[in-house]
Amino acid sequence: MGILEKHHEKVFETQLAAWQRETYELEELIEKARANQPIDPSSSDTSMVAKRGEHIYYVLNYADLVEVKQQRGHYQGGYSGFSFHVAKNVNYRVGGMRGHYVPGPELPTEIDSGSVAITDQRIVFQGSSHTREWNFDKLIGYEHEAAAPLTWIHVSNRQKTSGIKYAAGLITTIHFEIARAVAVHGNDLAGFVDHLEKELTQQMQERPQAPSGRRNPAPKMPIPRLSQPQMAVANQKVSKKQPTPPPGWYSDPGGTGMLRWWNGTNWTQSVGIPPGASPVVAK
Repeated sequence: MGILEKHHEKVFETQLAAWQRETYELEELIEKARANQPIDPSSSDTSMVAKRGEHIYYVLNYADLVEVKQQRGHYQGGYSGFSFHVAKNVNYRVGGMRGHYVPGPELPTEIDSGSVAITDQRIVFQGSSHTREWNFDKLIGYEHEAAAPLTWIHVSNRQKTSGIKYAAGLITTIHFEIARAVAVHGNDLAGFVDHLEKELTQQMQERPQAPSGRRNPAPKMPIPRLSQPQMAVANQKVSKKQPTPPPGWYSDPGGTGMLRWWNGTNWTQSVGIPPGASPVVAK
């Protein structure tokens, strides 16, 4: 294998690893959305008291409350005039003009730190000096910053836009939890799951292609999917084993002759023949 071929091989393996990681992550989100399991308030580290009929879905203990604040402006286009001595140590200024005032830019500003709870009715921030609530009944929309772990939330009962800032590693989690909570509140969880499944279908179609001359492990047929009843039966069979098998690629319980990804708790819809993977019978 020449230098160029080795380079292409390395690029392919890097792209494939990233694709697999994204695929597994998406599978996990789909399973979580289907389960739609709120957390137990008694086991969550939050001082927020849920309203009657309200369910808490996610708690983030470290977050910042952010508001848009206008920074200090400046004068532009003026001149200072000139001065001359009237007496010893006394100056007199003649003329001068400050020019026109240029307002400072509006920038996201962290105004408090605290915790965030996401429920099926609202998002609540509780900090040392500020408490903020964004009620879904008054939700106009929300917007995730493209270049920062920051989400702006717009509600009709607040003139000033505010939001939450969180760790960069939680971007996918926060995006998912807010979207799921809004979907549950709007009685559209099925539509949310359908949206994720369409994303998964698109993801499967975008699997990186192996370099010329190397067999592409991606299947050439539609991805075999297990129905909910089939998945339940397959999960039950594996869960009876002690200890439960660790996450990995195992022989597909659907009988496709391929490998299916077991996430350590349930079977997923990820099917394939990853490079170097060894099938393990886990039926």
